[in-house]
This record gives sequence, structure tokens and C-alpha cells, in this order.
Amino acid sequence: MLDAVDSADGGARVDGSALLVARAREGRDPEAVAALVARWPKLLADPEDQVRRRALTATGIVPASPERDLAAFALLDDKHPQVRAQAVWTAAQLALGAWAGRVKGRLGDASAMVRFAAAAALAQAQDAAGFDELVAALDDPTTRLEAIQALADLGSDHALAPLHSLFERPLLDGMDKVQCAGALAKLGDEAGRAHLLDALDGNDDLAPLAAGWLGDLGVTEAISKLEALAEDPSSMARGPALQALAALHADGAEARLVRVLSDDGEETEARLDAAEGLALLATPGARNALEETAGRAQDDELRGALEDILQQLEVRDQAQAAQAAQAAQAAAKPPEAT
Repeated sequence: MLDAVDSADGGARVDGSALLVARAREGRDPEAVAALVARWPKLLADPEDQVRRRALTATGIVPASPERDLAAFALLDDKHPQVRAQAVWTAAQLALGAWAGRVKGRLGDASAMVRFAAAAALAQAQDAAGFDELVAALDDPTTRLEAIQALADLGSDHALAPLHSLFERPLLDGMDKVQCAGALAKLGDEAGRAHLLDALDGNDDLAPLAAGWLGDLGVTEAISKLEALAEDPSSMARGPALQALAALHADGAEARLVRVLSDDGEETEARLDAAEGLALLATPGARNALEETAGRAQDDELRGALEDILQQLEVRDQAQAAQAAQAAQAAAKPPEAT
């Protein structure tokens, strides 16, 4: 792998860097992490744009420092639009330095891809600087779903008018309409909420997206419909319904999820969905079920996924404990004399 990363052949470096980043991001290969950190500055300067882009996705693995942030920011001016777009998302997701000001500079980029990435990233931080770019992206089928989500992330009533205009288009694709309904519902619109509930009744390819939105938005009146979908092994919405019931903390959700996860006769996909729901609950019973199933699972895919989930829960626990300790320390600190 490292021979490929260090190869003089560009194609080999693309493949080698992809494998190195994947192994390092899994968090279970200390040698891959060390190799990535050591090579990261070189990867950012690689002639192959896909190597530079891949390196940006691994920025969070590199120890934080002003030098790291400056190196990532430099690729906001890369010659390739895919790299610039990735640099936008990397800066935003890791909140590198004064990222918003740097990203706003990309709203005038020559590439529509980069302008949209900047507008969507800013929207996640409730910054409306790219509002017009997001509205324009609603007319492009290739960016519409992401634009709808970004306008929902913005959390502003100003987004209601363009979203309503899109929602009311007579020939709007069904998936786009459900996504638009979810965004409207997030902004408090009752028509959007009603459409999401109606989409569950169809029990078709639109139901999974609707179930996800209803769980995220805490719509408890959807629980009975979600329970019916969760009990239907043939439903495409079964997995999202299981996770939505967990998000809603519905009565009996934990027992239902444990039953699905623990049943060796269930499809692996359904068991993984149940595991994700149990991770959302994160109760002692949920953790016990995850640990017990991981310990006896014969399916490598299932066992690996469960181990990843348990590791993520452990990392989250450690982060929460550290935050609690910092808060306690701050509360115990005597006030400074004035």
C-alpha cells in the first residue's frame, strides 16, 4: 500500500492514497494513521487532483495545529473544482480557524459546484450568505435534494417561499417532493408535515425518506404508522422506521430493536438498522444487546459494524465525560477578584 502511495505512477498513488485513508479512518490501524499523518502534507501537494481531494477528507486525523489549518485552507484556491469543493466541506466540518470568512470567498467561484458547496456549508452554520445560490440550485435536478436540505439547515423563514414554490410544482418528482416536505416541516410548515405522514401510507420507495424526516423532526403522531412498517419485513421503509422509532423514544422501541438485532434469522441489513437505533437510545439495555450480539455474531459484516458502533459510543462517552469535567472545573473555580 505505501509503495503505491509513494509511487511515481499517478494512478497507483490515487489507489494507494484511497486505501491508506480508508484504513486510517477506520481507526483500527495505528500504522496507517501514522503513515497518513507523516505523508499528509505531501499528499496535499500531489499532482493528482484525486490524491489531494482524498487527503483533505482525512484532515481530521491529522493533529490539530495552525499549520494544518493553513494547509487545508490553501486548497480552497486549488486549480481543480472538485478539490476546492472538498476544501470547503473540510473547512466547515472541522470548523478550521475562521472558516466561514474563507468559505464565503468561494461564493464567487467560477465553478457552480464550488459555489454551491460554499452556500450549503454556510447554511449548516445558519449563515445566509449563499441564500441566492441555494435558491438557484433548486432548479437543477442534480443539486435539488442537497439544496432543499441546505435551506432547511438554514432555519430561516426566508426559505419558506422558495420551498413552497418548489413543493407546489405539478410535475415535481416524488422524492424531491418528500424532501421538500421535510424541509418545510422542519421550518414549522403544516403542509409539509402532513405530506410526510401521507408518504408513509404508500409504503413505497418514498416511505424510507419520509420515515427518516419524521424521526428527526420528533413527529410522535407518526409512531403507529412507523410501528406497522417496522413489523413488515418486505417494506423498504422497515430500517428507517426502526431508527425513527428509536429517535422518537417510542414505547417498546428498545425491546423491538433488541428483538430484531438478536434474531439470527433476520436479514443483516435489518439487524444493522436495529443496531443503529439502539445506538441512538444508548441505554444500558441497548448497549448490552449490542455487546452480546457482537460477541457471538458469525457474520463478519455484522460483527464489524457492531464493533464500530460500540467504539463510537465509547468515544462519545469519553467526550461527554471530558466536557462534564471541564464544566465542573469551571464551576468550582473561584471568581477572579475585581
